[in-house]
Amino acid sequence: MVKTKELSKDTRNKIVALHQAGKTESAIANQLGVKKSTVGAMIRKWKTYKTTDNLPRSGAPRKIPPRGVRMITRTIRNVETNQCLDNMGRKENEKVGIFNCHGMGGNQVSNTKLKEEGPWK
Repeated sequence: MVKTKELSKDTRNKIVALHQAGKTESAIANQLGVKKSTVGAMIRKWKTYKTTDNLPRSGAPRKIPPRGVRMITRTIRNVETNQCLDNMGRKENEKVGIFNCHGMGGNQVSNTKLKEEGPWK
């Protein structure tokens, strides 16, 4: 099967504008030179999500399970200062703090992605 070219944002917005102006799917398809099924799909997307933007796709499954990610992030600490990242009881994707490592686990866990540079291990 041949992969088709993605519609430009301008074309997608024109489809919605013509639909809201009362044109039929066939008339819109003929006017813009796209398939009627494409016009129908774009109108359904607009009615469902109120957007013509591309929606995120599911993608490939993670290579490391969530438990493995938690285990790795528990061990993030600065060996020079013996300070650890601590989520301070906050939820995932919120700001974290830096405190002395106490080795008891608990809140010293973070899903923060760090660059490989620096003294963090």
